[in-house]
Amino acid sequence: MKTTPDTPVRPRAEQELYIENNYWQQQSLGSLVSVWRTQFSNNVALIEAGTALTYAQFEQRVLAHSAGFQQLGLKTGDHVMIQLPNNLDFVISCFAMFHLGVIPILAMPAQRESDIAALCDLSNPVAYIVPNNYLGHDYIAMAERIVSACPSIEHVLVSGNAPATAPFTPLSQLASTTPVVAPSIDPSSTALMLLSGGTTGTPKLIPRSHNDYHYNAKASAELCQLNQHTTYLAVLPVAHNFPLACPGIIGTLSQGGKVVLCPAPGPDEAFPLIEQHKVTHTALVPALAKLWLEAKQWDDTDISSLQLLQVGGAKFATEQALQVPEVLGCKLQQVFGMAEGLLCFTRLDDPQSEVAHTQGRPLCDLDQIRIVDEQDNPVAQGEVGELQTKGPYTIAGYYKAPAQNQTAFTSDGFYRTGDLVRMNQSGNLIVEGRIKEQINRAGEKISVAEIEQRLLTHPYIDEATLVPVPDAHLGERSCACIISSQPVSLNDVHQLLKEQQIARFKYPDQIISLSFWPLTAVGKINKTALAKRAEEEYIETSINQSQSTTYFEKIISVQSAAAQLAPWISELSTNPFKAVYESKSAWSIGIGKVVELYSNGCEITLQQGEKIAQFSGESFAELMAQALQSLEFDNWRLYGVAKFELASVFHGIQTHTEHNKSLQLFLPEQEVRLAESQATLRALNEAELDALEALVQKADKTCAQAASIAALTPLQTPQINTQYKDEYKASVAKAVVEICNKQYQKVILSRRIQVPNSVCLNKSFRFGRLNNSPARSFLYQLNDFSVAGFSPETLLEASREGYISTQPLAGTRALGNSPQEEQQLREELLNDTKEIAEHAVSVKLAQEELAQICEPSSISISEFMTIRRRGSVQHLASRVCGQLSDNKNPWHAFQALFPAVTASGIPKREAIEAILRLEPNRRECYSGCVMIVDSDGFMDSALVLRSIYRADNCTWLQAGAGVIDQSKPERELTETIEKLTCIANYLIDEKTLAEAES
Repeated sequence: MKTTPDTPVRPRAEQELYIENNYWQQQSLGSLVSVWRTQFSNNVALIEAGTALTYAQFEQRVLAHSAGFQQLGLKTGDHVMIQLPNNLDFVISCFAMFHLGVIPILAMPAQRESDIAALCDLSNPVAYIVPNNYLGHDYIAMAERIVSACPSIEHVLVSGNAPATAPFTPLSQLASTTPVVAPSIDPSSTALMLLSGGTTGTPKLIPRSHNDYHYNAKASAELCQLNQHTTYLAVLPVAHNFPLACPGIIGTLSQGGKVVLCPAPGPDEAFPLIEQHKVTHTALVPALAKLWLEAKQWDDTDISSLQLLQVGGAKFATEQALQVPEVLGCKLQQVFGMAEGLLCFTRLDDPQSEVAHTQGRPLCDLDQIRIVDEQDNPVAQGEVGELQTKGPYTIAGYYKAPAQNQTAFTSDGFYRTGDLVRMNQSGNLIVEGRIKEQINRAGEKISVAEIEQRLLTHPYIDEATLVPVPDAHLGERSCACIISSQPVSLNDVHQLLKEQQIARFKYPDQIISLSFWPLTAVGKINKTALAKRAEEEYIETSINQSQSTTYFEKIISVQSAAAQLAPWISELSTNPFKAVYESKSAWSIGIGKVVELYSNGCEITLQQGEKIAQFSGESFAELMAQALQSLEFDNWRLYGVAKFELASVFHGIQTHTEHNKSLQLFLPEQEVRLAESQATLRALNEAELDALEALVQKADKTCAQAASIAALTPLQTPQINTQYKDEYKASVAKAVVEICNKQYQKVILSRRIQVPNSVCLNKSFRFGRLNNSPARSFLYQLNDFSVAGFSPETLLEASREGYISTQPLAGTRALGNSPQEEQQLREELLNDTKEIAEHAVSVKLAQEELAQICEPSSISISEFMTIRRRGSVQHLASRVCGQLSDNKNPWHAFQALFPAVTASGIPKREAIEAILRLEPNRRECYSGCVMIVDSDGFMDSALVLRSIYRADNCTWLQAGAGVIDQSKPERELTETIEKLTCIANYLIDEKTLAEAES
């Protein structure tokens, strides 16, 4: 096989054959844009979100970016690493580079520093194109590290906002009106490089020429009968060969069709686009096709325009293949191929049995295939063997990979695919597996060798192997099998790979520990036996998780009012873990801790007795759902606290909080629910249930005999007027300056007031509850931390049916000393433009946050700017509601809304940063939330304000005020005094009480 130093080329005779038979049309990919404009000028070519480009506009954008690239100094033969999601910048940038003969290297958005750095080391790109942020990952920070390690990179081009320093340049500023000096491009030269799945640590680079890739796309489009009426939805990452050119984007454009770019492949993103744009064609991997089939059972979006669904990337289960026409209402086409070349399709007129059971036959009559045994001898018809191929669009070798090319290609130029197939009598292939050491997880290829090498860097892992295990959702999941000197958890492995900047999809899904390897007869590790053991352990774990513990229950009558009885039950219990939560006249008391769940915002730990499970990944909400599904109890209710610092993780300011328990939930050993003169008692065994009954009866009797709490004299706290007064006003003044400088619109700044440790939280809570009208009240003790208070608003209310609401309060006045003064202050509040503006932006932000996680048509404002009396103050209040989208859970809502806008600011991220700068203390629980969470999806979460706090032998109050550009430091100080009064007026001092009683 004739080769060049970097890129192997086909023999000259083969090239001439492809040209003579018009398979290779001798055009560069960049020149096609002008051809398409001539043919389809006013047709819409590309759509992303609200932007649509005609073929003429597409050509204009490509030429403008070509000129911009040329002015940067990019020239024919240069390499550029491009790592963009499905957007217009990706398509335009690629074609602009094709026009200049610059070679884009197509990296996946999911790839991280380890892969990108290795690819840069191999290819020496002169530029790197990235988004500024995508799915929560900071590509700017990653690019900075890549550039520092790769001296060939001169420019980082950013889709979105970019730093104003070299080497960063926004792609939006790149376009130039200067005419392009178009170079002469050899159509047989490399046009782009795709990435191989890789059986070694670094993906190999697959050089595709202008000639072969144009044929790849155009022939696929003709086979699929695409035309000017086709609308193709690009849902898979478009750096993959499948959605880019099989027929994908390039094939659709070659026929004058329309391409709609979808930001994510889930049905909640894709189905509305199909309905809106009347999509006719799209492509999925089997795991996503299964998800779409499931979603369509409940989703009523009109996707009837869909004519053809291609499924490829892995073998599609027959039972699911048979469902596609009935459930999705379109034809199915199975596609089997590889970025290295060969494409096999079932045909549109194939019988259903062929479509459902086979992976198709080659695209081209010049595709040569053979199925061979281990000695490269052809197998008999219908027998399984390795597929080998060559043809007009299959490469002759990888880029700069002479060693791999020696083994990946035969002496006569056939590519060894590593796929095990058999051919049926009609000539269609049936894929039976692989001989390569790869795991195909949901269409993404994982190199076994790479992950095994990474695992061995853990100090406790002595030996490791990675095996594929069949999985109903992923096709294959990966299981790390280890021999270790000390216990190693799955979370330990995930943390190891995270530190090494490995893509998330490569993390093992399961881990098993062994003392020795099972061996085959020839002494090799028996991976079949390991996979079987992994499957058995997985099933056993699932069974154990389904064997849940049930609470014993009993209902008894009580005489005392719940508002007094609930804190008495808490006070009489000596358990250091307990919680009282009032919600809409229903009171719930949890005592003791049988399970604890806690998080630093990045990782979640679940401790059930001696069992400890850890969950880590990129989606907090999904991890919470996984952790809660692991609870070994039925009909549970959790009680918990989320500290304000958790917000810094949710908003990308920190990767994790300093405190490992910034979110802390516990499942109680005993529980009391009070309503209408009766108590429902719950405990884990009958003995504890009896003990709980005795405790409630004692509390009920004590409550009836106790002297009226209303007769007590509260502690005098004059320091609420003066403590930290000057420091607070100075912080407000700084914030006003920052707001006027457009750093943010609004921030809530607070001050902390120390009170004596002799204050009794229980008695203060009972006394305060008599004199407050809160949205929620609560009394929590979690070992050495306690909080008691009266929340003016709910952060989140989630029903069992997924209907959620939030209640932003903004705008405050005192109640005054008489009904007349209260009415006067109310009128003043309703006519104060500063307070109204502050409230309106809070409501607007709440709507925007719900739009992220709710069905758009369901979002409403059920009440607007009503007055709510909360203790000694009155507020402007509104309520914003919505129905959760079907792929969202209450924790998505919690993450979107936390922290409450009325305790942080607008925009939240910038406001949180300001709070961290301008306040002298960590907020901890202040402006966080307390909550109860039920197993059926119900969640009730209250904003922690108007509270008293105790931790680390210190007791304090805290209150804040909203600062905007019109704020005056003296007025905001007054507002903190008004809010502090809601709790300060009702503090009961144990020392003073003892002296009075004596």
